Amino acid sequence: MAVVELTVGRVRGRDGAWLGIPYAAPPLGERRWRAPAPVAPWAGELDALAPGPPPPQPLRPISEFAWGAIPPGDEDCLYLNVWTPRTGDGPWPVLVWSIGGGWAIGWTGSGLDDGALLAERAQAVVVTFSYRLGSLGWAYGNWGLLDHVAVLEWVRREIRAFGGDPGRVTMGGQSAGAGNVAALLVSPPAEGLFAQALLHSPPLPETAGSPARRERWERDLAVTRDTPAAAVVQAHEALLQREGEWRGTRGAALPTLEAATIPVAPLDAPDARLSVPVLVGTTRDEATFLLRTGGREASDEQVERLTDELFAGPTRAWAAARLAAGGRVHRFRIEHASPRPELGALHTIDVPLLFGTFATSQVARHYVADDERTRAVSAVVQREWGRFLHGEPPTWPADEVHVIGGGV
Repeated sequence: MAVVELTVGRVRGRDGAWLGIPYAAPPLGERRWRAPAPVAPWAGELDALAPGPPPPQPLRPISEFAWGAIPPGDEDCLYLNVWTPRTGDGPWPVLVWSIGGGWAIGWTGSGLDDGALLAERAQAVVVTFSYRLGSLGWAYGNWGLLDHVAVLEWVRREIRAFGGDPGRVTMGGQSAGAGNVAALLVSPPAEGLFAQALLHSPPLPETAGSPARRERWERDLAVTRDTPAAAVVQAHEALLQREGEWRGTRGAALPTLEAATIPVAPLDAPDARLSVPVLVGTTRDEATFLLRTGGREASDEQVERLTDELFAGPTRAWAAARLAAGGRVHRFRIEHASPRPELGALHTIDVPLLFGTFATSQVARHYVADDERTRAVSAVVQREWGRFLHGEPPTWPADEVHVIGGGV
């Protein structure tokens, strides 16, 4: 099945992978800071053999560790990738995966979340995608979140061509990606577009910022639709360095409360769409990624405090409240450790464990070793997450926070 017929044209892939398929029109010119528009149909066959370009983004000290060498960004970035099982018969359930990166950096071409092995092991179709980042994605509106909605609408419309079942879609993500999943659970445009949710390390306190704060950010940013994309990125980074409100913060180009897209903070609405089963958890040492990579140092106390304040504490409270409200919630904690003792079970270690990419991606080996212990833990994650994708509960009790990879 190298060539598939979509509603807008044919795409040619290779070896069960179709990479770099446009899911929306390029958000250029007048389309900047607007909801994604439909893709124009094309004639002939579109080669889908390589991921699309990364969104425009800054080169930060953490970028190389997190993603490797990121190619130059392009505002024409709304592309997705599809992997299907190489054996077995569909229709298969579908995992739509939103990448992390603090809503400011990231791309789908590093190999970290290549979906080939996961698709085969879980017998599911895996979809990853780029969405607008930084001030191009989260100033003047929640455009990056609407990109997610456009992907889910694309899946509902097109995934049958790849053997996927549009009625069995799990929306998943890690870090900022998991924050986006939490936002989608309360977002009116996402109603009915996914049946299950998978949240890895959601930074829930950052998923619904103040509109007034973002208005101040937009005022200080002082850019227009005519400003080159690279200059918007530069202006964004300059604000974070300037003395004043934004110095030492993430800024305010982040998910923001807005009636049409995020009408309520996810932390305040754990009972949203209780019919959607949730698999949710964190890693033991989340904050070492934020505080001890990219040449930074931090004490154990700082690591523990940030881990609990941004990830573990809010996630624990949200999951417990959702469970108490009658939702189906399965909780986990990853304790498998990095080869670097100072990093432990760091933020993002769960991604190569789920996707199994530590054997093929140098970036994945920033987090885990390609050794027997990692392979065993990864097999457990892929088996249990595969059960969830197929609509079955994981094998641990619903009232338990299941530890994966402990004892090392």
